[in-house]
Amino acid sequence: MMKSLVPNEIRTLIPGAVAVGGCVRDMLLGRESNDVDLCTPLHPEDVLSACRTAGLRVIPTGMKHGTVTVMVGGVPYEVTTFRRDVDTDGRHATVEFTGDLKEDLARRDFTINAMALDADGNVYDPFGGREDIERRVIRCVGNPLGRFREDLLRVIRAARFSATLGFDVHPDTRSAMRVVAPELNDEIGERVSIERVVMEMEKAFKESERPSRFLDLLWEIDVFQTIIPEMADAEDLLQDPRFHPEGSVWQHTIDAVDRAAPEHRWNVLFHDIGKCLVATPTDGDHYTFRGHEDAGLKVISEIGDRLNLPRKLIDSIEATTEMHMGPMSLGEGEPSDRTVRRFQHRAGEHLATLEGVVRADTGDRYDPAWDVLWEARQEMMGDVQPVLMGRHLIDRGYSPGPDLGIILGRAFQYQLDSGEVDIDRLIEVATDV
Repeated sequence: MMKSLVPNEIRTLIPGAVAVGGCVRDMLLGRESNDVDLCTPLHPEDVLSACRTAGLRVIPTGMKHGTVTVMVGGVPYEVTTFRRDVDTDGRHATVEFTGDLKEDLARRDFTINAMALDADGNVYDPFGGREDIERRVIRCVGNPLGRFREDLLRVIRAARFSATLGFDVHPDTRSAMRVVAPELNDEIGERVSIERVVMEMEKAFKESERPSRFLDLLWEIDVFQTIIPEMADAEDLLQDPRFHPEGSVWQHTIDAVDRAAPEHRWNVLFHDIGKCLVATPTDGDHYTFRGHEDAGLKVISEIGDRLNLPRKLIDSIEATTEMHMGPMSLGEGEPSDRTVRRFQHRAGEHLATLEGVVRADTGDRYDPAWDVLWEARQEMMGDVQPVLMGRHLIDRGYSPGPDLGIILGRAFQYQLDSGEVDIDRLIEVATDV
């Protein structure tokens, strides 16, 4: 018997209320769960009435679909009437209410999400979810082809759960994913919105220690290539084994994404996308990718807009894609102060993210001499921002106009070259022509 997830206030008001889905799965895995979803045989109107009579705040969030939100101690609990599917179209289901918990669980995606925990702490598991957790397997409830066709996004969700939980996908479920993948590809951007796809990618990047499991599975079934077709050749493009013994651009990319911190994974995913655009075969069995960072920069905005990524994230990806080869072009040894100042000024607000991308990109090839590029950000921030401002010149008798901009530009270049921060010295140098 396990600890009940049904609040006392609800168990006394809503007979038969059970916790369902992810919160039960997470409890069995010993993981924290942010949301507790509840189900009940009571109709939503009865739930609404009972809770309001008891003085609880209730929000009719989805009465048509059987859901009300009950506030208990400031915490929202979604309470949904048991349902069964009448019809589905690959995205939305037409449902009707039922008094049978098993029918409600039977409509769920995977066995690990099709368990219930009653108010006394008893687990109800009609489809073997507990055993699949022990076996570390993602398996569809019932017929996997039918389950995926009810909601095509479940194909991507299966890959995401595999990555976030570190579970394998059951062979029958994996086979069904391959069969249904072309149908999913036809519907991405239509019945399957790109926002839902990107949300699954975001969860995989944030919650998984190895998001490569997610990316590689989507690649295997040809779904990733539909989401980001600019990378469709990445697996065929072998790199110089002296620098990339891992092999292809694709393998390098997913390895680098694994090494990256969660907040940098979108940047790392795209950092070498330009290689797919400029690949040139050599006399050997690999390719060269001259200018790939500039080629990548040119397509990031279009891809980001297509995926509806936030503009701030797109800007960050553009900056880090353009500059990720910068440290490797600085030569051997520790960069000079002048070089550091110029590098930091160019990176600007993206410097910390750029460090994450470079470390993930280079892995064991990271050169400790580059540490100064990132460490100096805090010590030298004053040096990489213009010290001399127009108001300083006006205070010293200079008239506003184009000449002021010329002086300020000369002063900043001298500041970057020398590290000088004394205002009078900068004016002296900038006007000594």
